[in-house]
Amino acid sequence: MNIYYNLSDPEVEKFLVLWFAAGEHQFGRKRYEKVDYSLEGYKKYIKKCLAEKKPAFHSVQPKASITKLFWEFDIDEKKFDISEITDHNSKMLDELWEQAKKLSFKIIDKGAMPLIVYSGRKGFHVWCFVQGFGYRYTKDEVRTAKATYKNMLKEIADDYDEYKNLDRHPLHVNALARIPFSFHQKTGNQVVPLNFERKPFIPDITKYIENKISKDFITDMSTKAATELTAREWKSEIFKSEIKDWEIRPCIEKRFRESPNHNVNLAMLLECIYAGFDDIKIHELFKTHKDYNYEMTDYQIKYQREQVEEEGIKPFKVETLKRMGICNDKMCKECGKCKKSKAPWFNK
Repeated sequence: MNIYYNLSDPEVEKFLVLWFAAGEHQFGRKRYEKVDYSLEGYKKYIKKCLAEKKPAFHSVQPKASITKLFWEFDIDEKKFDISEITDHNSKMLDELWEQAKKLSFKIIDKGAMPLIVYSGRKGFHVWCFVQGFGYRYTKDEVRTAKATYKNMLKEIADDYDEYKNLDRHPLHVNALARIPFSFHQKTGNQVVPLNFERKPFIPDITKYIENKISKDFITDMSTKAATELTAREWKSEIFKSEIKDWEIRPCIEKRFRESPNHNVNLAMLLECIYAGFDDIKIHELFKTHKDYNYEMTDYQIKYQREQVEEEGIKPFKVETLKRMGICNDKMCKECGKCKKSKAPWFNK
């Protein structure tokens, strides 16, 4: 049974105002929806998305700030028929609910008050506020701030193997999420907060803001991040010195020209970054696609550069390219580039 809360309910209005109070967020799937930063602006955007059947997405963090921690639990659509899920009480979501609650208790152990939100369709979001970390960080602080955010998420979750439905993609500071009390564009269900009895309610958001992650924990994670980044920079210099005469592999280039999809674009982007292409050159390359979008491409370039620099993400192995349908034995035999490459991770 679906329960709906009126956006004009005083408690919902209070929630929305304080939810966005820390700073200007980005809105929309591509992050450039124009929204007036006011209560009426938020409500208007939510209603507009409902009318146009679009997801009411907002950036998890305001610009250049970290104010909340965010985890997402989603059911695997490849294994289950999610059309059977009608609301937050569907039995198919029972296992995800238990995982979300388990994580919530770990958040409580860190001194914060967790908020579980039903996504409106196939999962749950878990949020908590962060103490003393909501300031606008400078350009020099960006890498440490982002690494600290990841460390906090991972440290609280502890053992990821316990959460087989935890989506790994949002575990970075640039993640998008549905706005609480907005509506899912496919089901029409409201994105509602749930108490530990799994019942919808309107939270007193001030209590969540007051009960934040402890400052000592943030300091520990920040120190750890700074140490890790220093070690990565040292390894990165050695790694870069070993790469000579980089060439984009023909199988990726061929698929990129003829039938690009998300995986092909990602493979090409990684190739370009390791080949030393600057942002302008990568944009020129992606402009050849009919669905090219500057903002989205620019975001992907910056995000993947961060993944390469901070996480050591490498180009896809040959076996991965084959699994994705980008390369095949015939292509490898014809060009030989993959097997002859000086980069060892290209091969099995």
